[in-house]
Amino acid sequence: MTTGQSRYALDVLRVPAVHKDGRPLSIAFTVGLLYGPQGNVTGILAVIRDETARFAEDRNLRKRLAEVEQRERINTTQAPTRKE
Repeated sequence: MTTGQSRYALDVLRVPAVHKDGRPLSIAFTVGLLYGPQGNVTGILAVIRDETARFAEDRNLRKRLAEVEQRERINTTQAPTRKE
């Protein structure tokens, strides 16, 4: 914070977390620096979002895509060759 630079300023950070009731969460957050009237850094701001549902949907889509690609590989290797 002293330098006025944040290595996370342009990135959305996605990390696993645990809700206070014990269930797993997937959260994303953005970090920004707060500046005072003279331009000096006075604090840090973090916006945190619960992306558990989106993360689960992405994981399911990746799984389905992998299954389709696997079936396609199997179908391609098992396809009869045409004799001419």
